[in-house]
Amino acid sequence: MSKVLLSIVKREELGLHGKYSYEEMNPTPELPIRTTEGAPYIKWFYLQNTSNAALINCTLGGPLFSLYLGALGLDAARIGMVVSLFPFMQVLALASGGLVERMGFRRAFVVFHGVRKFFVIALAAAPWVLTMWGPTVAFGFVAACVAVFGILRSLGETAIYPWMKEFIPDECRGRVQGTAVVWSAITTVLGMLLLSGLVHEGTKLGWRAATPFQLAFVVLPLLALCGVMGTSKLPGGHPPRRHKPLFLFFCGLKRALRDANFRRFLLGDAMIVGISALFVGLMPVYLLTVAAFDSAQILLLGIAQMAGAVFSGYFNGRAVDRLGSRPVLLRILVGFALLPALWLALPSLGGWRIPVAYLVYFLFGFVYNGAAIAVVRILYNGIVSQKRKTEYLAVRYAVSGALAGFFPLLGGLSVCWMDSLAKHGVCSYLPAFLGCMLASLIGVIVFRGIGVASTAR
Repeated sequence: MSKVLLSIVKREELGLHGKYSYEEMNPTPELPIRTTEGAPYIKWFYLQNTSNAALINCTLGGPLFSLYLGALGLDAARIGMVVSLFPFMQVLALASGGLVERMGFRRAFVVFHGVRKFFVIALAAAPWVLTMWGPTVAFGFVAACVAVFGILRSLGETAIYPWMKEFIPDECRGRVQGTAVVWSAITTVLGMLLLSGLVHEGTKLGWRAATPFQLAFVVLPLLALCGVMGTSKLPGGHPPRRHKPLFLFFCGLKRALRDANFRRFLLGDAMIVGISALFVGLMPVYLLTVAAFDSAQILLLGIAQMAGAVFSGYFNGRAVDRLGSRPVLLRILVGFALLPALWLALPSLGGWRIPVAYLVYFLFGFVYNGAAIAVVRILYNGIVSQKRKTEYLAVRYAVSGALAGFFPLLGGLSVCWMDSLAKHGVCSYLPAFLGCMLASLIGVIVFRGIGVASTAR
């Protein structure tokens, strides 16, 4: 039996399946248009991406979700437990990638991303659960909804990322990703302004604190469901004509991890994920406790970040296609390294701290989204092949999720450890911010030495 399995693995590595190769048995679908100006079906991708961004940033993935949990009476520890469920669920991609590929990327994405919307709607019932059964049952109900949502999200995104390798043309990948960032940022800002207005007006009208969030948890998932249905217009994503044994998917994961160039990419990507996770996780608390900002001001700073994302999507999306991914990314990482100096200077700026904070958030939105666009182009155009896309992208998705959950915990521990030195005038956030600077410089070194195909340079 072992000889038979070794023979199958060997034939798989050589791309041999009887008389035909893997590519001949499972050809890449013919796309309607592959030009530098994009393709007519891309608008459906923009619709899905935009509606999904509005749903996540205005409900479970944004700061307003923490306010909703606070309105339900959950303490900080329980809120932290619920919010941390998201990134760690991405690790499931390592186990589910083979099944998703068998199911077909299109079908898997529509099913899993469609069903998960109903668990967001279910969260609107949390205040009634709290009233009828008390805080312990309400916490269990919220945690269960978020956990199932996270599992379905992981399965759906394990499908969409390899599928994007099929329907986004390599020659205009930067512009497509940049345009998606622009529309997502605009929609997120509009959604957050509308929801903030509902919260403000609801207070005047005597609504319960949770009522505006309940409206968002019902309306936004229904709108996002239309975006998911629109993905049926996208080409590709069909199940393979010949199913590979599932154990070959796990062999592919091992093969991906043996790829030294891919490991270097994961290290560089980890630096960017770490900087983002520390900024998103620690910066609001830093502004609240050290820089003397209030909650309303911190929420408005998110708009400055989205404005930076709009400019980044437009300019960097075109720059990576015109100049190459690596030159743009290296310049952005140098900018990343300079930002923590501004973060540390905020408390000492007096009346200037508010406009400088807006500048900091704008610059972060610009450099982070620019780095994300360049990294995705390097990955898709220069490292991941059509044949191995499921395994490579599952590894990247799982690793980035684990790190996104780990870095805020590490940053929080460093802040707690430094609190004992705060009485001597040392900022508790100094190690975390210096770590961001170091991560940026490591990213520059790593991405300078990474080998990519000519289409990604």
